[in-house]
Amino acid sequence: MFLKLTIEYWAISRLIPYQRALRKNNQAVKRMVAQLREFGLRLPLLIMGAGTLIAGDLRLKAAKELGLEEVPVIVCDDLTPAQVKALRLSIDRSSAWSTWDLGLVALEMGELKLMNFDMSLTGFEPR
Repeated sequence: MFLKLTIEYWAISRLIPYQRALRKNNQAVKRMVAQLREFGLRLPLLIMGAGTLIAGDLRLKAAKELGLEEVPVIVCDDLTPAQVKALRLSIDRSSAWSTWDLGLVALEMGELKLMNFDMSLTGFEPR
């Protein structure tokens, strides 16, 4: 099923962090701040219509740190409470479903290095 998604811009003050944040990410806020400064906030937060966060906790913390007044969101009121819980878990877990092709990662990193790009913004530790 494919949905037509609508991106809205909401004031950060309207958003309510999920009280059971499933991942501990305070140590990563500075890195996300650096990424948002470089690339902008290009991935909307998922929320319920009342403002409760479904996904995007780290991006929200970084946006607050940067003093942003509003962020892009997608309202997911079409989901049941069970679907919201399952979606939250699956989004956080899905990054572990695949493995890296380290040869291609090295190729990308090498090209970025030749471009004099700040390698720390990739999330990988430069060698």
